[in-house]
Amino acid sequence: MNLYSLLRSLHSLSPSLSSNPPSSFTAGKLSKAADVYAFGVLLWEMLTGKRPWAGLLQMQVIFAVTIRRRRLAFPPGAREAHPRFVSLAEDCMAPEAERRPSFEEVIRRLGEVEGAPGYVGPPPATTTTTTTEAVAATVEEVA
Repeated sequence: MNLYSLLRSLHSLSPSLSSNPPSSFTAGKLSKAADVYAFGVLLWEMLTGKRPWAGLLQMQVIFAVTIRRRRLAFPPGAREAHPRFVSLAEDCMAPEAERRPSFEEVIRRLGEVEGAPGYVGPPPATTTTTTTEAVAATVEEVA
C-alpha cells in the first residue's frame, strides 16, 4: 500500500482514527470485527485512563498501526490488576480480524469476569441490568 492509497482511505473513516483497526486503513473495510477492535480500544481507555495514540497526528496513527504494526500497550501492573480485562482487550485488538473474538464471545467473557471472585462491579444503579445484559442489548441493537 502506498501513501496515496492511505490518504484516499481517510475519506471513508470516522473522525476518531484511534479506534480503527489496521484493515480500515489498508483495505477500507469496516465490519463487526472492526467494531470488536474498537471495543478493545475502549477497554484499553477505561483501564488506562488515557487517550489512545495521544500526541500523534492522524497520519502518524495510520503509519504506526499499518506500517510499523504497533499496538496499544498496557502500562506495568495493569495485567496483574485486571488480567481478564487486559486479556479480552488484547484479543479484541488483534491486528488480524479473524483472530478477534465475536461479540458473543466478548459477552461470554464479560459474564465470566462479573462472576469472578473479587469482582467489585459497577456502583449500584437504579436498575438491575448487569454489564453483560447491557452489552448484549447494545449488540442486538447494532446487529
